[in-house]
Amino acid sequence: MKKLTPLLIAILFFGELTAQVYVDENANGTNNGASWNNAFTDLQSAIAIAVSGTEIWIAEGIYKPTSTTDRTISFNLPSGISIYGGFSPANGSIDMATRDSDTYETILSGEIGTVGNDNDNTYIVVSTTDVTNLTADGLIIQDASARGTEEASAGWLYSNVSTVSQINISRCIFRNNQGTLGGAFINLSVNSDANVYFEHCIFSGNVSYFTTLGTGFGGAIINFQLLSNSQMTLDNCLLYDNAAVGYGGAIYNNNQNNSSLELNVINSSICKNFASAGKGNAIYNEGEGISMNIVNSILWNSKVNITPKEITNQVPISLNISNSFVVGVDNTPSNGLDGIFPSSISFALVENITFNDYANNDFTQTDFAWTRDAGDNTEVNVLEDLIRNNRILDGNNDGTATVDIGVYEYKRDCLPL
Repeated sequence: MKKLTPLLIAILFFGELTAQVYVDENANGTNNGASWNNAFTDLQSAIAIAVSGTEIWIAEGIYKPTSTTDRTISFNLPSGISIYGGFSPANGSIDMATRDSDTYETILSGEIGTVGNDNDNTYIVVSTTDVTNLTADGLIIQDASARGTEEASAGWLYSNVSTVSQINISRCIFRNNQGTLGGAFINLSVNSDANVYFEHCIFSGNVSYFTTLGTGFGGAIINFQLLSNSQMTLDNCLLYDNAAVGYGGAIYNNNQNNSSLELNVINSSICKNFASAGKGNAIYNEGEGISMNIVNSILWNSKVNITPKEITNQVPISLNISNSFVVGVDNTPSNGLDGIFPSSISFALVENITFNDYANNDFTQTDFAWTRDAGDNTEVNVLEDLIRNNRILDGNNDGTATVDIGVYEYKRDCLPL
């Protein structure tokens, strides 16, 4: 008689149920994923039995795509599932009401080889192909690297070639990923449409460098569209200290062959990113058919010897900037910088009066920040800012609650209205 392994038991147990599947690296029960006591210890086991409607709940800890040194193995997520981090059974964080992804870090790591040596890391930590209705929430994705090779590499590869795709990524952190194209996230759509929604996400310390080309594209994110129509939204997101050895310190958009690409940046802060070619420290756009909406957001860089050019476009695009501060837009590269928005703001004074500690990556607002109550309430889609303050407050004490510009809402110490 064939022995029933924990994975086979789990498959028989769950069948077509759309139940929770539990993962905890410290679980010591039967490891069939049916409860916290009997949780899988390996995330790959949970993914293997997931069907549309499954929720994978992951306890705090570090989870790697493989226990081997095979750099090509990643967490390949299927359509229709939801994957949540931030649980801690040992501390009573066992359900959605007690989940706390800020305190209990669930890390998906590409550090499969020697710790501290990124020459043997996983190329891609998370991969999805032609998926739809996928949700990821409360995860940290880190340490992807193709250093020493020319392999495609990123924290997350999202590719679409045959279906209309939709994914939602909330309260996730992408950090310390090194990619050939797009350090943290690659959105590759060919002959199919893709919609990506990031909410309350952080991208930091990601790098793009392609050795053969001697350049890089999109330190944090790359969108590449061919014969497709795609939309990406960054809502209440923070992108800082990302770099491309080339174009688009934070984001690189490439739109080809009658495609359309729309990027929406809402109540977000894109700060301290760097493109070595001087082409879009925050965002670089290549190709026609690109539209961008920058609303209630800050795009800022004051690194020494960097031209204040946060957005650079190869050719003019449809660009809407409202209730935002953007330090340098070059929409027509042939005739130089088009300006700073709004032009009435002094470049030299912004850093010290806007951010509490810019040098140490504290982009919360000071008591004197002009960005307080300077946004548009009609563009607000979420109830909280990045650190879970209410999103619309009366920050300047004028009697009217108005959303702030940027990813943080100023919370003054005073009596309520």
